[in-house]
Amino acid sequence: CHKNVKRHYTICNTMRMGIYEEITRCIKRVTEDEDSPFDPVPFSDEDQSRICLTLKNYKTQIGTSHQLHNLVLDDEGDIRASSKGDTWYIKGPMGRGLCLNEESKGHHFAFCAGTGILVFLDLVTFLILQNTKASTNGKFSGFQDSFVLHLFVAFRDKQESIGLEILEGLEKIN
Repeated sequence: CHKNVKRHYTICNTMRMGIYEEITRCIKRVTEDEDSPFDPVPFSDEDQSRICLTLKNYKTQIGTSHQLHNLVLDDEGDIRASSKGDTWYIKGPMGRGLCLNEESKGHHFAFCAGTGILVFLDLVTFLILQNTKASTNGKFSGFQDSFVLHLFVAFRDKQESIGLEILEGLEKIN
């Protein structure tokens, strides 16, 4: 990896193993009247030793996404080796985030396409948890009742969509 090349990626905890599955179960509990308990374990802060990367492979030979897709993983999903022995430097988080808090209210409009949805999936997940009264471990009590998110999303096609099940779930719950 060239030291002067920098790529900025988005942290999206919703895509972590266990969280996505629990959110889709949470949606089904509400929309299909299922009677299964909410599992808060995937949302705990206990294991912070891993990061989850959700990357689209643009398949350009020298591209970062292509190189990351060609890493060799072990049975646990950890990196064993890179085909070229590259060193990857990960730093962050960076930026101010969405700057939302308990006092946030009013109408918020967002537009995104493709992998740009990753910026908003954690917010959508939180809104699902808040609207279904699932536990958020007491870290954030929720938004004001007047908080409304208008999220406009576009994908090339359904097969390339990311988080569509969760996005449609929030729409059904609201």
